[in-house]
Amino acid sequence: MGSIVNLAFLTGSGAAEAGEFCDIVEFRADAFPDSAATLLSAMRACPVPTLLTARCPGEGGLNALSLDARRGLFTTLLPAADLLDVETATLPDLPDVLALARGLGVPVVASRHDFSGTPTLRSLLETLETARAMGADAAKFAVTLRSAGDLKTLIDLMEQRPPDFPVSVMGMGELAAVSRLLLAKLGSCLNYGWLDRPTVPGQWAAGRLRAVIRELRGEA
Repeated sequence: MGSIVNLAFLTGSGAAEAGEFCDIVEFRADAFPDSAATLLSAMRACPVPTLLTARCPGEGGLNALSLDARRGLFTTLLPAADLLDVETATLPDLPDVLALARGLGVPVVASRHDFSGTPTLRSLLETLETARAMGADAAKFAVTLRSAGDLKTLIDLMEQRPPDFPVSVMGMGELAAVSRLLLAKLGSCLNYGWLDRPTVPGQWAAGRLRAVIRELRGEA
């Protein structure tokens, strides 16, 4: 997975050539609140599947977008998306967006981001079950790792996740790079790297991340 947050990259050839570096491209609509038409065109031109998100400010969103602003971006851009990422905490506030996604056949990834630390295993599992109960098709967790114990929490999450429900898990911070490889090896379904610039500490370049994961999985 490669993520785009830079307008110059988006309007250049970056999005069209993204397939050289990743299997899915994440379009961060919160990074382009005034360029929805440009973003829509780039998504439609993308040669690989697209994931749309407009992150809320409390979970790392850019430009402090209101819920209504995010709703508008989702509504405009969903027809060009193959996947939709909405924070688990925000799902109850966007029933119209979820209904639109369902009508378009776009699977929903319910996410949780924590830039202060790593929640307890119990809290992460509860969020996972909430996401599943609300009709999400997968859950995603991106948390800050401050110790080996935090990394163990994510390993335990992967080992205790429901076998029939896809989960994406990744760390941020000093242990992020190694965590993303290990968790991918353990079955994390979406593994994020950067295409234009890193957005969190410890993030891999998307092309390098894909190559190393494929090697670890014996796919190289």
